Amino acid sequence: MCVEITVAICTYNRADMLDGALTSLCTQAVSANCFEILVIDNGSFDNTAACVQGCKKKYPNHTIRMVFEATIGLGWARNTAILQAEGRYVAFLDDDARAQPDWLAQALAILRKEPEALICIGGPIQPFYTTPKPVWFKDDYESRSWGKKARRLNSGESFSGSNMIWRKTSLQAIGGFTGLLGVKGETLSIGEETDAFMRLWQQVDEPLLFYSPTLRVRHWVPSFKMKVLYRLKRAFVAGQVAVQLKKQPGWRWRLFSLLRGIRDLMLNTYQAICHFRQHTYWQNWLVEEGQPVMIKLGIILASVGVNIQARQK
Repeated sequence: MCVEITVAICTYNRADMLDGALTSLCTQAVSANCFEILVIDNGSFDNTAACVQGCKKKYPNHTIRMVFEATIGLGWARNTAILQAEGRYVAFLDDDARAQPDWLAQALAILRKEPEALICIGGPIQPFYTTPKPVWFKDDYESRSWGKKARRLNSGESFSGSNMIWRKTSLQAIGGFTGLLGVKGETLSIGEETDAFMRLWQQVDEPLLFYSPTLRVRHWVPSFKMKVLYRLKRAFVAGQVAVQLKKQPGWRWRLFSLLRGIRDLMLNTYQAICHFRQHTYWQNWLVEEGQPVMIKLGIILASVGVNIQARQK
């Protein structure tokens, strides 16, 4: 069997959502022979193994493998996926995501046009809900898109981790993902895929990254992500990660980052106060005007060596 794409799902105690992700892959509008499904169990202690076994029995024509990665962290799990993947391309899908029925068909059509040139392709991510959405919560808060038209990504742009399909050799060439960033169990962190794309842009001259609006994935939004506190925590973590991504340990750079962060914090706080009446709901004001403030606060603390871990829930 010639596997073109390995679809990797890294999971941690999400058996209740994992079944839906696997089902969305096993019902794709392509032959089961052209792709495999690789589940990376990142230290789960729920019934993840039973869930995978159940899908293997339900869809015997599909190749579904599961491997274990003991080191907790999404970056480590994704690196294990790269090592274990048999496909020429590695597609990443979150355990609480759902690939649209034509996701792989669209991907293969794009990849087969320029198999030697394309390094990574991706598409939009739209939210779905299993609990009532608060009246103030906007779909845009959990949506990821580069627009309605297919195009090549510009320098510095990247794809989100739940809808990106890499050429495996290119991902290996840049060293895969860092284990220092990304969700670790219940600890909130981000940025492992951003770091990978940053290294790609630095190491490869004009890499071909292609966005297509036809590569559609839906991503679950649990109730805790629809709370103001979570949105602000995530922004704070983004600020802390931004300093780590710069990889500039020198004191001069940190001092510059600190001073600029203080300046921007004051400016963003002033703007937030001025924009209060522009929002229908106070929650939108806190989220949309408060996030820039929290990002700058995260940058300020990280610049002086203070890194604070936050839990997702």
